[in-house]
Amino acid sequence: MPTTRQHSMLHINDYPRLPRFQCRALAAFLERHQLHFAEDIDGAVLAETEAGDIVGCLAHQDDVLKYFCVADDHRDEGLGSQLISTLINRLLREYSGVRAFTSPCRAATFESLGFQRLAATSHYALLEFGPRGLDDYLNAVRARLPSTAMPVNAVVLNANPFTLGHRYLVQQAAAHGLQTLVFVVANDHSRFRFKDRLAMVETGCRDLPGVTVCSGGAYMVSGATFPHYFLKQTDHDALAHYQGELDATLFATRIAPALNITQRVIGEEPLSPVTAAYNAALHETLPAYGIQVIELARREQAGSVISASRVRALLDAEDNAWEALVPETTRDYILTHGLN
Repeated sequence: MPTTRQHSMLHINDYPRLPRFQCRALAAFLERHQLHFAEDIDGAVLAETEAGDIVGCLAHQDDVLKYFCVADDHRDEGLGSQLISTLINRLLREYSGVRAFTSPCRAATFESLGFQRLAATSHYALLEFGPRGLDDYLNAVRARLPSTAMPVNAVVLNANPFTLGHRYLVQQAAAHGLQTLVFVVANDHSRFRFKDRLAMVETGCRDLPGVTVCSGGAYMVSGATFPHYFLKQTDHDALAHYQGELDATLFATRIAPALNITQRVIGEEPLSPVTAAYNAALHETLPAYGIQVIELARREQAGSVISASRVRALLDAEDNAWEALVPETTRDYILTHGLN
């Protein structure tokens, strides 16, 4: 059941889990305001009339706020602030902080309530609110570096699971002679949970000198910076590019300077349009901030590129050929933990 608050002649209803019929109504409301709804949410706060019509909304997935919209004829009623306050009051009972993924024109409403802007592009803005944030994350990563004076190579992996292709990418990054930071995408929207993917990358890179593996936190290819990445749709590639641009801007303006990152090593992407759009955004954004993007050809096996999606397909088919595509450390981890 939703929690309800009165706002003039409207009801502010907090739905921790949004019913299916409300999802359809929300999608229609957002479409009328030129916002594409991907149903990638857990719950929402809705402003509804006595007749049940939606005139304002703010949804969330985990600790990320999204789909913030107020109907034009209710813009001057303070409705946006009530939606935000209602939702963050609930989420802060569960999370140490929240982030808002929104359009630049709506960012000021969040800032008026104490949110800090982390990055913005012409299409999207990312803000956060709470006692622990980006600076705390960067301090924790910096403390793990052997040297804060030496330049750093960065590699960002989802590693779902960690393959020989991923290991090749890290090996090539480490061969440049710089410290190498490997960031593992921190979410549980993939087949393999974050704790398992992180463990597979750590064990798979343990023998590589100068390599430090850490969590990407809420700031690298996350639900806050690049929500479209986890949908893998191909009918909204422009969204993938624009969101990748936001992720790249945050990396270039806040993360790289704090960690002395001068290079970002990525792999070619012939299979996923979403990841290919992200690579293009990195190429377009990072060099303007003095960060070199090095794109490497994918490692192949039997004439086909090694990919995590191929490993997952073989696992689903109960075909042991997946074992030839991953390091022994990944194979042993998957078998030991019953993840096959």
